[in-house]
Formats: sequence, structure tokens, C-alpha cells
Amino acid sequence: MNLAGTEYTLESKSFDIFVSGCTRNCPGCCNPEAQAFDFGSPLMLYDLMNKIRDSSNIIDNIRIMGGDLLCQDEVEACGFIGFLTGLNKKLILYTGAEFNEIPQWCFELFDAIKYGRYIQELHCDNPLYGSSNQHYIRKGSDY
Repeated sequence: MNLAGTEYTLESKSFDIFVSGCTRNCPGCCNPEAQAFDFGSPLMLYDLMNKIRDSSNIIDNIRIMGGDLLCQDEVEACGFIGFLTGLNKKLILYTGAEFNEIPQWCFELFDAIKYGRYIQELHCDNPLYGSSNQHYIRKGSDY
């Protein structure tokens, strides 16, 4: 699995991880370069975990964006998230998958999931999602 990049979003106290690779090809995608599976650099899990640990006091959340984690090899994706659960941060998944396409392990490991394809004609300015057909659910309230 390749990473397109990482960034800190201090407003939401989040460490954002952008995975490379998405097969959805949504017109108007906000991250079209990350659709290529070979974009970015190979995932170096321990380097990534150290980067998160070094900033542990300023982040509460780890957000997985893309590309799309659910377009990756499922065993590799699940293992990657399993490693992140040990960091004791809220895990949030952003995916273009529809609710019925989300694997059960995601509901067990993620604290929140933003799901649904981006539809350019339904664009909205909501900070949680990009088009009005998308949904944001939190563990315990909507699962």
C-alpha cells in the first residue's frame, strides 16, 4: 500500500493519512492524483506510527482518507488499521463506498465513518462531507 501523504489538522486535532489508490473515479474528486495506486511512497508503518506518537499530545483523531482505504487489498488494509488501534486515538474512515459495501471489520475498528460516493452535482459546503448524498456515522449512535 502506498501513502499519498500525511498532514496535521490542528482545528480538528487530527492526524490525516492519505492512502493512494481508488477505483471509484468520481468526477470532481478533490484528490485525483491519489486515485493512482502507485502515487506517493510505500507505507512505512513504524515510521508512520512514530510520527503519530511524537505528536500524540496535540492529536485526538487519526483520519484515513485517500484515495480510498476500501479499494486496497482487504488483508493489508485491515492489518494497517489494526496497528493504528494501539495508538489509543479515535479512528475515522473517509470512504466512497456505500453503507452496504463497508466490511464488518470497519464497524468494529473505526469510531466514525464518512461514506458515499462524491457526486459533483450534489456538492455542499458541509465540513464533514463533500456532497449531500454522503453520510457521517459515529460508533454507538448510528451503527
